Amino acid sequence: MLRITSIAVVAVCLVGQVFAMPIAMPMPMVRALQARGPAPFEPIEVYARAPLDVNTIPEQTPTKSDGNGIQPYNRRRAVNTVPEQTPTKSDGNGIQPYTNGKRAINTVPEQTPTKSDGNGIQPYGNGKRAINTVPEQDATKNDGSGIQPYKRAVNTVPEQTPTKSDGNGIQPYSNSKRAINTVPEQDATKNDGSGIQPYKRAVNTVPEQTPTKSDGNGIQPYTNGKRAINTVPEQDATKNDGSGIQPY
Repeated sequence: MLRITSIAVVAVCLVGQVFAMPIAMPMPMVRALQARGPAPFEPIEVYARAPLDVNTIPEQTPTKSDGNGIQPYNRRRAVNTVPEQTPTKSDGNGIQPYTNGKRAINTVPEQTPTKSDGNGIQPYGNGKRAINTVPEQDATKNDGSGIQPYKRAVNTVPEQTPTKSDGNGIQPYSNSKRAINTVPEQDATKNDGSGIQPYKRAVNTVPEQTPTKSDGNGIQPYTNGKRAINTVPEQDATKNDGSGIQPY
């Protein structure tokens, strides 16, 4: 065992000596390093950026790029030689007068309403407008045959009488037969269609502490005055299942 250990120690020492020895460099590399001196290494170009498109066209000229560079956009711009007051259009061949410059000309007097049916500007309704000969302060209507006075129905019914109008004029409402209230002012009233009658309020004769109900025949005790009595202490929760108040 001791012998094996000794051999291993000797082998390690020999291997360490081998790795510790400097490796001889080729002479051309040594000369190049000595000639370079302490100067930094030169950068190596691994990416050469393509030159950018440079716009050499004047600023006021529109441009386009079709992949081959920046070029003027449609150097031939449509020039408008049509007079300013003439409408224009462009069909791709240039700016031209709209409808060959033939616009509908309005020869109708300014105060006359006009229309255009495609054949030109013409007076509206052949220029015949309904003329208002009715005084300014009178109401008017137009039924298609012209402007006529609007006859308002005159109310000859007394002010305190309700009125209606069925198209033949203002008339008393329901022939002036209104339900007359003969009940004193302080009494409540109702009207069931046969006239104004006193509204009889149900009188509560049940003691204040008793719950009540009204079935149309008057005020009566609720459940004949038999209320469930709570005999459970105040601090306890309760329930009522119909047979009385019980602890919950």
